[in-house]
Amino acid sequence: MFDEDYWRQEEDEEDSLAAFVGSAILGRPTPIRTLRTYLTRDDLAGHPQSSSAWAHLRMVGNDRAYITTMGVDVRTFKAMLQLFNAAWDSEAICRADVNPNGAPQLARRSLDAAGGLGLVLHWLSLTMASHSLQQIFAITPAVCARYLKYSRKLLLDVLRDLEMAKIVWPSNEQKTKYYSPLIKRKFPLLTKCFGFIDGLNFPVMVADDYDLQNAYYNGWTCAHYCSSVLTFAPDGTVIHAILNAPGSWHDSNVAEQLYQNLQHNTPRGYRVISDTAFPRVTNRLGYRIVAPAKRGDKLPKDSV
Repeated sequence: MFDEDYWRQEEDEEDSLAAFVGSAILGRPTPIRTLRTYLTRDDLAGHPQSSSAWAHLRMVGNDRAYITTMGVDVRTFKAMLQLFNAAWDSEAICRADVNPNGAPQLARRSLDAAGGLGLVLHWLSLTMASHSLQQIFAITPAVCARYLKYSRKLLLDVLRDLEMAKIVWPSNEQKTKYYSPLIKRKFPLLTKCFGFIDGLNFPVMVADDYDLQNAYYNGWTCAHYCSSVLTFAPDGTVIHAILNAPGSWHDSNVAEQLYQNLQHNTPRGYRVISDTAFPRVTNRLGYRIVAPAKRGDKLPKDSV
């Protein structure tokens, strides 16, 4: 019985092999049709400036919607738009058939200044496929890529000159005295605290270089990241930022520049609040950072 099954299986395999070889010999080459996956003008609903999803969002002017999609409220968007609009109207958008030093053709643009600013803020604030942006703003892939590149450059120039966009450490007691009561009002035991520290990991693509890949690999989460440490004031203002450190670094090591500010550029007696990722009490920092006790920590006999 075993022999019969064996020889039957052998015959089936030989028949399959013969059929495969015959198909390879007798088969004719046929053209392969390439499927191009992108959106054209006919696939997009509405006019970019008047009847797109973005145009409706802007017309409604809801703070909640602005913050959800762009990370800023309506008031902040309008303040940024004033400077962005001036830059938008003064420069030509680079493309192969346009003189970069020529006068900008504003009437021929798919998006106005508000649309350009909205596009780049959507791109910065949300994780989405490019075709989703194209549907929101009713623009084709080529236009979307070109306007994103142009708007990113303008936004960077605008933020460099915008006073409210600057990240400033509160080195004088006037500022820390303003922030401290805002925290104490809600948490009475937290006295002379003026800000909060938090680490943040941004996922990045895996580098081809092994050493670089290893530097950005975070063993705790088993993924590749850029590590950042942000310090917030109680009103939401970012007062300090350390960005794009290798993901393998611990938050407490990334924050070295912050420790320097706490030691040498902070009014005496004032502190920041953090989680357990940062040192609670050290000989170097003293009690400049207020953090929860870790498991196994010994509490001091005398309260501070």
